Amino acid sequence: TGNKTYGIFGNAEKYQDFLINTPFDIILNYGSQIWSTDLSFPILNKIKAKKVLVPLCFPGIDNKLYADYYQKMPDYLKKYDKIIHLSANSKDKTFCDAHSLKNGMIIENGADENEFLREMPNFRAKYGIKTRYFILSVSNHYYLKGHDFILESFKKLKRKDVTMVIIGNRPATFHSFDLGGCYYSCIILSFFKRNFVALDKISRQD
Repeated sequence: TGNKTYGIFGNAEKYQDFLINTPFDIILNYGSQIWSTDLSFPILNKIKAKKVLVPLCFPGIDNKLYADYYQKMPDYLKKYDKIIHLSANSKDKTFCDAHSLKNGMIIENGADENEFLREMPNFRAKYGIKTRYFILSVSNHYYLKGHDFILESFKKLKRKDVTMVIIGNRPATFHSFDLGGCYYSCIILSFFKRNFVALDKISRQD
């Protein structure tokens, strides 16, 4: 758990040895500012496999706490065979362009339009949403998804004609300090808070 800036907790050497000595064809680092990627950075030269990074927008690039992290980032990025940007306008793409890196490519983040062209379910009726408007967040109950921020923002909205809907499942593995993340607090809150609905395990069609 953790990252290079806040500290990494666990058997880092065992993980790095696993990356160096396992005969992979390709290693994909998905995300930045996470332990799995941050522990890869100092050993990239020792990894024989092709290396690909999907930075996911460099979330802390404007945070002063990550200044040293991003100062070293160009040297790490040069050691990847490919860097995948999810948008031409993403912060990681802008960062790579500013440092004249040529190993990037864009694979846009999207969804199959056929999923939206089919007949849509009557979501409001099925899940008891009676207000004129509703705000939807589709995100599992990991603390890092910021459900507390969403609910606090909704509270400050102070409108009775809006329902807040969160669709997300309980984390299946250990995360942060709680096996279920914020799942239980969100579900319980939905029983008592007016115009707040927490849904889990609903069909992809819905």
